[in-house]
Parts: sequence; C-alpha cells; structure tokens
Amino acid sequence: MQCIKPRDRDLQYTKRHVKDLQYIKPHDKDLQHIKRHDKELHYIQRHDRDLQYIKRHEKDLQYIKRHDSNLQHIKPHDTDLQYIKPRDKDLQCIKQHDKELHFIKRHEKDLQYIKPHDKDSQYIKRHDTDLQHIKPHDTDLQYIKPRDKDLQYIKQHDKELHFRKPHEKDLQYIKPHDKDLQYIKRHDTDLQYIKPHDTDLQYIKPRDKDMQCIKPRDKDLQYSKRHVKDLQYIKPHDKDLQHIKRHDKELHYTQRHDRDLQYIQRHEKDLQHIKRHDKDLQYIKRHDTDLQYIKPHDKDLQYIKRHDTDLQYTKRHVKDLQYIKPHDKDLQHIKRLDKELHYIQRHDRDLQYIQRHEKRSAAYKTT
Repeated sequence: MQCIKPRDRDLQYTKRHVKDLQYIKPHDKDLQHIKRHDKELHYIQRHDRDLQYIKRHEKDLQYIKRHDSNLQHIKPHDTDLQYIKPRDKDLQCIKQHDKELHFIKRHEKDLQYIKPHDKDSQYIKRHDTDLQHIKPHDTDLQYIKPRDKDLQYIKQHDKELHFRKPHEKDLQYIKPHDKDLQYIKRHDTDLQYIKPHDTDLQYIKPRDKDMQCIKPRDKDLQYSKRHVKDLQYIKPHDKDLQHIKRHDKELHYTQRHDRDLQYIQRHEKDLQHIKRHDKDLQYIKRHDTDLQYIKPHDKDLQYIKRHDTDLQYTKRHVKDLQYIKPHDKDLQHIKRLDKELHYIQRHDRDLQYIQRHEKRSAAYKTT
C-alpha cells in the first residue's frame, strides 16, 4: 500500500512526526478509522469508471453480484455474521455524488489493493461457474467432528460388516486434512456433507463412554478377550481413524440396512447438511469467533464517514493519521479488478478445495 500523498502543500505531513505515523493494524481494537481531513486528501480513486469501490446511490450497500446466477451468497450466522452490510448509525457510506470524492487510481502498481496473506486468507473466486467451497484456514476450521453426544456410532448387525483388527499393518488411518479427507458416502441419493455445529467443529473423536464398541457376531472375527487392552476404539482423529473395510465386494462404509445404521443424526440447528450441487450448495456457517467474513465489530472497526465537517482526518496529531495495513487473519479485503469484476484473486495452489471435493465425490459415485 503506497502512502496517500495529498497534493496540497498545506496538507503535507509533518516530517518530525513521521516516526509516529504508523499503519493501521486492524487486529482487535487497533483499527484506526479512515477520516478525511480535507477535500484534497482523497483515499478513494479518481476514476469512477475504473473502480467504484462502494456504490452508494442504492439503498445501503449492495452485495457483490456474482457472475453465476446460481451462486449464492455466503450465508453467515443469523445475528453474528452479516454481509458487508453497514449499520445505519455506524457506517456513513461513501457516496459518489461528490466530485472531489474519488478513488486515487493513478498507477495500479502504486496503489494496490490490500492483499491478504496467501496462506491465511481464503479467497472466493467468482469467475468459475462451478460453485466453490470456501477453504477455511487450517487452524480455524477443523474438519468434520460432531459433538460426542450427537455422534451415532456404527453398530454391526450384519455378518458381512467386519472391521480389521487394529494390529494389522494394512489398517490405514483416515487423515481428514485437505488431501486425505475421505467423504462418507451415504445410501441416500443426495450426497450430503456433514455440517458441524458452530463451536463443535472438530474431528470425529468420540468419547470412550459414548463409543459403542464394535462387536462382530462372526466367530472368525472375534477379538481376543485376553488382549482387550489392545482393542482400540475407532478414533476418527487425524491419525487415529480406522478405515471401515467390508469383507464383501461392495466395500460399504456404512451398513447395508438403512434402518440399522443412521449415520450422524444431528439436530437441525447443530448439523445442517450441505448439498454440493450448484443451487443447493450452501456455504459453511461459521461462528463469528471461528471464521469472520469481513465482519467489522462495533468496537473494533468504526466505519468510514464521509462528511468533511463531521469527521476530520487528523485531530491535532499527525500520529493519528495512519495507513491501512491489513493483518493476516483479521481483515479480509476485497480486491476488484477491471470490468470482469473479480472479487478476489488468489493463487491457484490455494484454491483447489472444491476440486478435491468433486474428484472424491465422483470417485465414490463410480464405485
């Protein structure tokens, strides 16, 4: 981010206070708010045709239109996470009626929009007609772990359904990370993904008291009683989830009879299934503390007010005049490009989440 230099000499920054001129770190309560000090101090670009950051002639703030009509907006938590929708009292939106209020876009290389960190910020690529999942941060979004009390464990009532003994070398563990997450194929025609609860999004790790031991009725596959201590429960954590392998040709994950096995039955508010196909695919709801989509908190981010007389850019101290420097995880910024209306650009290696999902789902359908 290049420093915004006003053209008027009367509004030059004091050199002796340059050391106090800090960047805005929008972490926790440290985000200083953009204030206009004078008409000559323009933060927004000068050319409306090149980039209009926020159109204010409409109601409050129109949501970013996607190219695909089927693409749905992120559906965040009802009260906690709102779209980029300012409150009437808190955000005085930037209106385009003032001629002096323009985005400064003299040189694209000089004024680059705030690019979040590659690894920490998840971008939404708009051009692809295929609806793409939001790839959450590795530390923020743990994969598919329902709550202990809500997990219905697999009980074996069929002789064909047997689990391998835990001592066998062929027993592979399911690693539910990006490349290794294997989706569970349901008998239901609708391939639904498990949507965990807000705060309970963790790996599938049942508690011992809640875990129903898998006791096969087949005498050939009975566990040795004298080695009960070696009989491990199926812990679906990273390296501990044992593959459920069937002895018959179908190699089903779940039992043959739907009435005998209900895979994870969750309360509707706790576990909502996500349909993968264009119109039915909903984005993962996340609690505001886990994954916030450009949600400014009232105390943390005060909003841009446009009136010159009501809100001055600096008050007595040049050190209050700070530039915007986004934090890696805390500020997701919108990068627009030309008429193709890119929402955000991201590296190809960072956006392959949905492609892996589609490959795995296609693989299961073929089997």
